[in-house]
Amino acid sequence: MTAIGWTSEVPDTAGMAEAVRCTHCGRVYDLDTVTKEPAMVDRHRSGATKWWAAPCCGEHVDNRGDGPRAWRLVGDYVRLDRS
Repeated sequence: MTAIGWTSEVPDTAGMAEAVRCTHCGRVYDLDTVTKEPAMVDRHRSGATKWWAAPCCGEHVDNRGDGPRAWRLVGDYVRLDRS
């Protein structure tokens, strides 16, 4: 998976509660600071899907590719490990 703007350098995530890298533009943002809206209700997740505009590039993204019950092959963001 590649995105324009991705580098091998470790991004500065100081002060970010939930640092993620956007798979659309490669920039890093804090997932905890975005305003999430209910996107759709499906029979498997019962309303758990949320969407928002990525603050880095404005793309509409959602959480369907995140977590152990993800059902999208490639998500709109990648969580950055803080360890």
